[in-house]
Amino acid sequence: LRMERQCKYIGFVGCYTKEGQADPFEAHGGVPHDRSKVGTGVLAIGIDGTGKLSFLNDGEPIIKADELPNPAYLCILERSQNSNRPPALRNGGLCIVSELEEGKFQSFALRRDGMKIRARPVGEALDTGGSYPCHIISSDVGSDMESVIICNYGEEEGVLSVFGFGKGAKHPDAAYTRQICITFGPGSKADPDRQQTSHAHSTSTVPPLSPSSSMDLCCADLGSDAIVVFSMNTRTIPDGSVSLQCIEKNKASCSTGQWTPVTHVQPSF
Repeated sequence: LRMERQCKYIGFVGCYTKEGQADPFEAHGGVPHDRSKVGTGVLAIGIDGTGKLSFLNDGEPIIKADELPNPAYLCILERSQNSNRPPALRNGGLCIVSELEEGKFQSFALRRDGMKIRARPVGEALDTGGSYPCHIISSDVGSDMESVIICNYGEEEGVLSVFGFGKGAKHPDAAYTRQICITFGPGSKADPDRQQTSHAHSTSTVPPLSPSSSMDLCCADLGSDAIVVFSMNTRTIPDGSVSLQCIEKNKASCSTGQWTPVTHVQPSF
């Protein structure tokens, strides 16, 4: 989103709104902090032509804690009139996870009201299928579906969840539906506090590496010190709607105990 004169660009910042959430592993070497301090929700920031940052909406959150607690991670949906985008989100929006033991995902439509930004929830908050979701991105899978990909860090349910909205959706006025939930199994146990089981921790997408893929997805599995690559495709089912397919293609293990929290992939230099 862009705004004239005062702001050249707009950004959004999530936060933790519950006490003691900034680093639940503080006792195991996490970053010490004042556990009583909490955020207020999702804030909008403006960036002018000189790079100066300023809070919009008078510093008040555009999405408050009582609407979505612990909105820790988000991704921006740019404007798109593609039929694989939920109609209510085609003028731009946000996809946000609620980082709680029972993870939630909610999409919001955005609109500009003078120099203020307004956010409206689209559809209901959905279970992510895991706990403590810690990363979210959005990407098209071919021309038939838009996907929202969420990593869940939780010790018992450190799963990878993929939501989608595609052509021929049964409920075109709704938002995304959960299509896939993948568990990876045991962790490396090199760190007994953080690696008992696998943890999907971040993902990035790349154009298809083979003709059999519409998109390839790379996932950093912190719990087992590995990078996992998936082939993503769509298929049309008998009722005319589109569903997602996700097939593991490859897995590269790192040295035990290295931790692989983040992955970013780009074409060769």
